[in-house]
Amino acid sequence: MTQKSKWMDWQPTGQVLEKRVPTVPTKPTNPSSVSFVGTHAGRFSNTEPAEPPHDPAAWAEDVARWMSLRCRFRDNGWLSVHTLHNDFIRWAIENDSVPCQRGVFLALLAAEGCTIERDLVYGLYLIDDEETA
Repeated sequence: MTQKSKWMDWQPTGQVLEKRVPTVPTKPTNPSSVSFVGTHAGRFSNTEPAEPPHDPAAWAEDVARWMSLRCRFRDNGWLSVHTLHNDFIRWAIENDSVPCQRGVFLALLAAEGCTIERDLVYGLYLIDDEETA
């Protein structure tokens, strides 16, 4: 008997498994009483903003200091925003500061005169990258 026919011709041995009656979950009577609990609480509500707005001015000094210590400008080359933001986060934590969100970081880079296209920053590079190259 081949493997395929073995499984296709299989018959139960007569042992009956316990039959379960499917249960249907009850619907809440008041849809507004449903709440989501977790890290994204409040994001699904139309009455509250998804995240409080952050003022880029609060991080302007930290980003300017990070750029003067960790970055250099050059006329050619692109570097990913992800790489720069991760380096800023590490630097901020090492210097007992609070890192900013990506959107705030992008706004501050643009305010410093950086050209940003498709998640790439033109003309800015990390000093550590220059030393390893």
